[in-house]
Amino acid sequence: MNTPRDCGSSNLTFALSEDGIKKFSQIFQGGVVIQGAVGCTIMDLLFRRYGIDRQYIDTRIQTIFLDGKAVDDPESARIADRSTLALSAAMPGFVGATLRRDGHYAVMRSNITHRVQGEAVQGEDGLFTLKLFNLLAEELAPVFLRKGIWIRWKSLKSFLELQGENFINRCGWVRFNDEVVGFPRLLEIVEQAEDDLVRLDVVTCKVDAAAFGDPS
Repeated sequence: MNTPRDCGSSNLTFALSEDGIKKFSQIFQGGVVIQGAVGCTIMDLLFRRYGIDRQYIDTRIQTIFLDGKAVDDPESARIADRSTLALSAAMPGFVGATLRRDGHYAVMRSNITHRVQGEAVQGEDGLFTLKLFNLLAEELAPVFLRKGIWIRWKSLKSFLELQGENFINRCGWVRFNDEVVGFPRLLEIVEQAEDDLVRLDVVTCKVDAAAFGDPS
């Protein structure tokens, strides 16, 4: 994956256990930046680009919002450059039933339903904001993290401060560009960052899974 325009050249890579990778799921609720072909459908993005199982998309991803509009058909809804895509598993209650894809109550939210407007031609790669909610955050975060995402430095700073030094110490290693760093150096890098976005990757390594459990 090439670095898109306006993303700068900074790269952070974390080596984590499977349980450690799940810690990053919370950043997806606030939104991360991913890459895809401008004009591709949501199905193209999830299934063909990121390799998410089609049955999972059809059955597990029950609520989809594209630029604030509820999507019923991910095969036809196309993503524009700088679009925001939000995905959720089934939500409880009447509101959840109303927002569900092709649900019985979909007619009641017609004013916020996404409408396909003509044919869009796929172009070069662009940037999309992705948000994952409830169970999908933990289930899908590893998929996107292994492909590489971009995150705003301020969001990364908030995440690191919340996790604390123990999180970094429990990683196999953390690399900023070509430099292996510890927690103090990482915070210094975050404080001094000039670009808006940093590319974030994770790789799986053998780390004691219990290290990422409840410290209590």
